[in-house]
Amino acid sequence: MVSRRQPIWSDRLTVPLASSIPRQRRPAALRAIRAIHTAAFFAIAACIAVFDWDGLRGRPGRRAWLAAGVAIGESLTYVSNNQVCPLTPLAEELGARSGTVTDLYLPKGVSDRVPLIGGSALVVGVALHALTLRRQSAQAGTTTTSHVARLETSDETLPRMSRRRFVRGRDPRMITSACSASAASRIVSAGSPSQIR
Repeated sequence: MVSRRQPIWSDRLTVPLASSIPRQRRPAALRAIRAIHTAAFFAIAACIAVFDWDGLRGRPGRRAWLAAGVAIGESLTYVSNNQVCPLTPLAEELGARSGTVTDLYLPKGVSDRVPLIGGSALVVGVALHALTLRRQSAQAGTTTTSHVARLETSDETLPRMSRRRFVRGRDPRMITSACSASAASRIVSAGSPSQIR
């Protein structure tokens, strides 16, 4: 049986491959192709689920991007071949009534909508990750600004040795925020800018 859509490029690979397999080995080859096709289907579905889950939790990372890469790569392969998985015509060339994996496990109504469901889930994952990255970049700008402000007003910005150098050697009259000349002298001898305030 021929698949409903005709592949654009995969038949150049699958027809010669199927014709090179002897008749007596075709049932075993068909079982192997179905096993590989099934494993690939569930692995890609798991990648989409992981990508969406990490997006929902707001945790983009290496795992999410690897999962997205696998799912998007498969989607591009599927779309570029006129929405026909390259393994489907190979299974049909070897004698399968239907080469799609979803026909094996799902009712026809659901099976026909798997690309729509999977593609929609992938788009939702992209949107969730985009929101997370936008939120993180907005928080990073706020955090950086407040962190810089804290550092500018804190004595901890200078190491202990630098604090002494900061004050030592200054003329007590130049320390204007000190209450009196005697307080300024104590500050210079103490060597800590925190006592200047």
